[in-house]
Amino acid sequence: RSTCWTLRQGAGTGPGQRATVTVPLSTGSERLRGINGGPQIPVGAIVNGVELLIEGQQSIAGNSLQYATLYSGGAPLINPLAFTLSEGVDGIVTVGSPTEQWNTTLTPAFINAADFGLIIYTDGTFAYTMSIDHAQIRIYYTPPLLLMSHFIY
Repeated sequence: RSTCWTLRQGAGTGPGQRATVTVPLSTGSERLRGINGGPQIPVGAIVNGVELLIEGQQSIAGNSLQYATLYSGGAPLINPLAFTLSEGVDGIVTVGSPTEQWNTTLTPAFINAADFGLIIYTDGTFAYTMSIDHAQIRIYYTPPLLLMSHFIY
């Protein structure tokens, strides 16, 4: 059984607008899903990595873990990355890196999917409240090599 998130209208659009979940002990949260809408990196590009910047807070000190994963093509990736939000005050946590492949090989098709985004949740190891103000997805890629088709001698 999981606990539902409370979404305030405009979550992620300004101070105090956030998604919040209060998690009882031994009960995880539902998955909060954010959709980026397919950023459209060039076909043939090499996806070097994806980094998430998540702003939020939790009501207890750093023992609890939150998890984030990427979502595309109707399903989340199965190996989430763990992170810990700051206690009692909004802070920004970086999950992933410019070279993080999220335990798969990321492709332009994965990133360009209309439902590409992220999922955030907690497993309920501790009872606490978690709030997410906003999240940013940073995609690092190498553009495809362009070959000139006309030569001037």
